Amino acid sequence: MTQPLIRVLASLALGWFALNEGSAAAQEFPTRPIRWIVPAPAGGGADLLARTLGERVSPGLGQPVLVENRAGAGGNIAAEAVARAAPNGHTLLMTDAAPLVINPSLYARLSFDPLADLKPIARLASFPFLLLAHPSVPAETLADLIALARARPGTLAYASTGVGTPQHLGGEMFRSLAGDLDIVHVPYRGGAPAVVDLLSGQVQLGFIGIPPTLGHIQSGRLRALGVSSLARAAVLPNVPTIAEAGLPGYEAVVWFALMGPARLPTGIATRMHEAVAAALTDPAVQARLASQGFTTDPAGPAEMAAFLSSEAEKWRGLVTASGARVE
Repeated sequence: MTQPLIRVLASLALGWFALNEGSAAAQEFPTRPIRWIVPAPAGGGADLLARTLGERVSPGLGQPVLVENRAGAGGNIAAEAVARAAPNGHTLLMTDAAPLVINPSLYARLSFDPLADLKPIARLASFPFLLLAHPSVPAETLADLIALARARPGTLAYASTGVGTPQHLGGEMFRSLAGDLDIVHVPYRGGAPAVVDLLSGQVQLGFIGIPPTLGHIQSGRLRALGVSSLARAAVLPNVPTIAEAGLPGYEAVVWFALMGPARLPTGIATRMHEAVAAALTDPAVQARLASQGFTTDPAGPAEMAAFLSSEAEKWRGLVTASGARVE
């Protein structure tokens, strides 16, 4: 038998064993509760999405899905914990874009490679964020706010969910498109604490998602001046997009994905994707998420891998333009 033929047969044998090992693992999975680590505090959009989906997928998997909030370092702490976890499907990451496609351009050093050390399982949902103002701010429209910021440089501050998050970079995009406005960025560890300070007037403005702010907007405790997507949000039809309110071309949304360790067997990733996709097409789940401003957007591992690659390129440009850097 020739050496080339031996190598081909050996490769086929390894592939067969890997495939069967993955299939066996998928049949046994899960054998205990599943942890979804969320790089944000309780009460924000990521937490709401994780708990909504976790409740729905648990019965079909036969094990509870436990949501573990682990905020800090722009999501890197949570992402690294999953990247280093045993690849058995019992520890997964439910995250927004920041630790996957933004932080590699934002941080001078990372102790892991998000796209190499994590495996895509599913894209889940997305929502736009809002440009919000405390009622004490004398601005009823986006044009009013821009005029106010120009008249009072350096006196207004905006809250975001953290350095390098889509909300932070969305704020920097706003400043740039509006003519390099002199407004101060105040980062928080997630949407919930940012909302607390915005409600109290400790910070005048905010770029924050719809889920933790919708009730406050409806009650009049916060004023929404613009939506970050190109289309208006169905739950806030009277709030114009930032683009139509005066900054053409402005667009940024927050999306969420489920990821596992890089060596997670394909069979387990496929089973989890199927469970999540079933939950996202459940009318009750869709209605609950839609009422909070989410758009469900399921996609499988292959499509998600291509999506992550394109998003990394997009956000790399925004990080560079913003000048943001974390040492």
